[in-house]
Amino acid sequence: MMNLTWRDTMNYFIVGDVHGCLNTFIEILKRWDPETQRLIQVGDLVDRGRFIVETVAYARQLEARYPDRVTFVLGNHEDEVISLVLSKDSNPWFHSMGGETMNQYRKAGKRIEEDATWFANLPLYYEDDFVFVSHAGLSDVAEDPFERESLIWHRSPIKDIHKTQVYGHTPRFELTPLRDPLTHSIDIDTACVYGGKLSAIVLDDKGQEIDFISIKVDKRDINVSYFTGI
Repeated sequence: MMNLTWRDTMNYFIVGDVHGCLNTFIEILKRWDPETQRLIQVGDLVDRGRFIVETVAYARQLEARYPDRVTFVLGNHEDEVISLVLSKDSNPWFHSMGGETMNQYRKAGKRIEEDATWFANLPLYYEDDFVFVSHAGLSDVAEDPFERESLIWHRSPIKDIHKTQVYGHTPRFELTPLRDPLTHSIDIDTACVYGGKLSAIVLDDKGQEIDFISIKVDKRDINVSYFTGI
């Protein structure tokens, strides 16, 4: 697994946790300009939503079409798939929500092993001189904040690295991002799969915020097992 370090003059279009909400994901990407903006998604494409298989397929199509300007980073839910499917580890994920994910793959007639292999090659983070994007953010209390487990699982305070840091993982049921000017960080997970919103932040090539976009989850994407009515 590589971690991406990049520098160019493109702006950034960074999208929060999707969780199988395909129609909402497609809708928010209508605001993305692939000619001028690098697309980065913070992980957790899978689990909970109604269109998990299709969401991953769409993400892979985007990556194949725009290999130099699209990045998906690893989320903890993709890591759970890797653990169960590729490593064959005993995993409580299967009994909580993994069974539904596996069932969607069976119904679609698609082997989950193919996507698990793709997940295994996703970077843990994207970084350049001005921007750092990961699933859970860099922990301020971890012994090694760049360690895999920390980058995709922690929910502790964010470490200031003097760059704009964008992450997801911890849903914001208030439906507004969590901005921390002291650490130059922003949590953009606005609880889409729970009936909330899918959000994207637009940054210029120096990491300064230009725009923030939030759209209500498409009703077709909602799995009633996770809908909170927010």
